[in-house]
Amino acid sequence: MPKCKRARVSKGPWRYSQYKLLLFLLTKDGVRQVTVTLNFETTEFGDQQRITYQYTSVVAAHIVDSRNGEKKLSLTLTNNPRDELTITGEWPGMPEFGDDDRIASQVSLDASGLERTLHVLEGIAAEGKEWITHENRRERAGLRRLVAAMEE
Repeated sequence: MPKCKRARVSKGPWRYSQYKLLLFLLTKDGVRQVTVTLNFETTEFGDQQRITYQYTSVVAAHIVDSRNGEKKLSLTLTNNPRDELTITGEWPGMPEFGDDDRIASQVSLDASGLERTLHVLEGIAAEGKEWITHENRRERAGLRRLVAAMEE
C-alpha cells in the first residue's frame, strides 16, 4: 500500500498500517477471489471486491519474482484482461531496504503463505480443475519415494 506506514522491532518482521487482503477460495468448480483493504490506524475495512471464475477461465498466471523481493502476480482470464497485483516490495517514498530489512521482509513473506498460493494459481493455470488431483498424486508419489529412501 503506497500510503501506509511501516515499522518493526529490531530483527523482527515488518508490520504495516494498512494491508491489502487477498483471499482465494477454491471450490469444486471454480475460484472465488475476495480483495479488501484493512487500515489498522482507522480500524476500517475498505471496499470489498469479489470475482468468481471457473477453473477453465484461467488462461495464464504470470509471476515476476524480482531479486529486490518484489513479487507481481498477473492472472489472465478468458473474459478479463490481465489483473496485475504487486504482492510485496518497496514503494515510492519509502526508505530503501538494507540487507537486514530484506531478510525481515522475506520472513514476513514466508509467514504469509504467498509461495504456496502462487504455486496453486500456477497449477490451476497449467492444468485447470484437474490440478488438485494431479498435485495430490505427485505429493503421494514423492512421499512414497521419501519413505523408500529412508528404508534403504
